[in-house]
Amino acid sequence: MSTASRSSKESTLGTAMQRFALSSCIEPLAVVTSTAWFAILSGMSPSMNFSEGVDDLTAALGGGLPRPICAGIHWILCVAAPLGSLCLLLSVIPTLGNRTVMTAGASLMAMVVVYNVAVNSIVSGCDTLQLLQSALFVLIMRVLPRVAMVSDGESGCIRWLITTRPWSFTAVLLPLAVTAATLDWWGIEIKSVGRATEVVLSMVLLQAAANQMNSLADWRSGVDKADSATSDMTVLSGLLPVKALVISSAVSLATFAVVFADCAGDVDEAYFAIDKWIVIMGVVLSIIYTVFPIPLKYIGLGDVVVFMCFGPAATHSRAYWEGRPAERTMG
Repeated sequence: MSTASRSSKESTLGTAMQRFALSSCIEPLAVVTSTAWFAILSGMSPSMNFSEGVDDLTAALGGGLPRPICAGIHWILCVAAPLGSLCLLLSVIPTLGNRTVMTAGASLMAMVVVYNVAVNSIVSGCDTLQLLQSALFVLIMRVLPRVAMVSDGESGCIRWLITTRPWSFTAVLLPLAVTAATLDWWGIEIKSVGRATEVVLSMVLLQAAANQMNSLADWRSGVDKADSATSDMTVLSGLLPVKALVISSAVSLATFAVVFADCAGDVDEAYFAIDKWIVIMGVVLSIIYTVFPIPLKYIGLGDVVVFMCFGPAATHSRAYWEGRPAERTMG
């Protein structure tokens, strides 16, 4: 190989490495900057008044939809905002994120910005600067996942998410959405978007922990087998090591406990005396659904547990945690 050819290849390799290093620095910065910009454009701050957001959406639709339905739609967008931000931030972390995670986060954030600017434009009039900023943000969110130098391989976040069985989250999300709509219909003001989102995500974490414990218990008891078409493949497929599943379920339960402790400070003492037992019952049932000492699922009581946890327990807890103390009437 000639000296000139070798020098040319070394130069090309050096340039590629410089570009990679530059990208490794720029992409996290771009993601953080985009997330901060999103927080400004979306208007979805934790302290934002939930009822005011519902009022704006109801006014924007001209009464075309009942207010309780508008409350449910607004709540979904409130949850999409932090979820999209989290996905975008995780997407640039090696082994955790990938292009799919970035695309999901960017899509959710763009959706929230479009929702916010559309409602504001109808209710408060067209703001040219806000429209231009929002259009530019949406364009960037469409382009970023395509040009970013992120992994196209497997994502640790996606593998973890699959082990939590996210398709089952509707079992808790739908009752909680109905609860939010009912509270608003009754004129019970929800404290804030931040509190509402905190409560919802904590209950999703509790369900995720229960699902992972269920997978582990079914695997250990021999219910799930590789040659069975109906088996849960969470453990059998090796998505996560058994130890990682145990740690994940424990961390999810601990996070739920922290959120409950934080929310408990805003609950009236009389209501807390009731709610603490509802929460304890929900946690205990989520554990003994398939875990010792009495795995209720294996003795035909699984449906009863599901009804209790996703029905009265979830809806009453959300009403106690989110409503203004002077206005809560559920009990």
